[in-house]
Amino acid sequence: MLQAFRFGESDRDHVSRLLHWANFPNSARVVDLGAGSGGVAAHMAALRPDLRFCLVDLDETKLVASPFEKHIANITQVPEPDGAFDAALCCYAMGYAPSHALWSEISRLLRPGGTVLIVDMVPKDATIAKLSLFGYEIRSRGMVEEAAQSAGLIPDLYIEPYDPGDWGRSVFSDAFDVFFGDLRPAVWCWRASATKTVAHSHTSTNQP
Repeated sequence: MLQAFRFGESDRDHVSRLLHWANFPNSARVVDLGAGSGGVAAHMAALRPDLRFCLVDLDETKLVASPFEKHIANITQVPEPDGAFDAALCCYAMGYAPSHALWSEISRLLRPGGTVLIVDMVPKDATIAKLSLFGYEIRSRGMVEEAAQSAGLIPDLYIEPYDPGDWGRSVFSDAFDVFFGDLRPAVWCWRASATKTVAHSHTSTNQP
């Protein structure tokens, strides 16, 4: 899994920590938004065989070999009914989508009481609202939380896990500090209100 930050000695250890923080319910149907080739979902499924994943990505070439259910779609326009998922996962993908559109879609897709795990980055300088990295928008904690709460989601957890950068430096070499020196990893967990209204008749249309 190509990423700048890793929170364990191996990919499996890293994903095990993500699962611990997410605390997905038993037998949850999980939508993985911006899933890429599905590496995170694959490790999660190995550790939690009860979970059922649906991968969403615009790049068909990344999804083609994945054994999971999948949609070639924009992560803000997932072709699934309202309330179709027990949980949502978004790892290093939210910066590709307009913030309010993404959170509105996550809220729409979740069943009442559903959970959300976001793994991303924030600027080290909290006074900086956002940064751009190769067209990827890295938003401040405040921006993310304002958009999520505006969509009706309730915060459960925010942490900035420790990572000395050794993994990132082994992958990106001297470029690690250039690209990621002003950033730190961030993990959010959210839940949908248990009393939210779900209109199952609505289905988002896909416009890749």
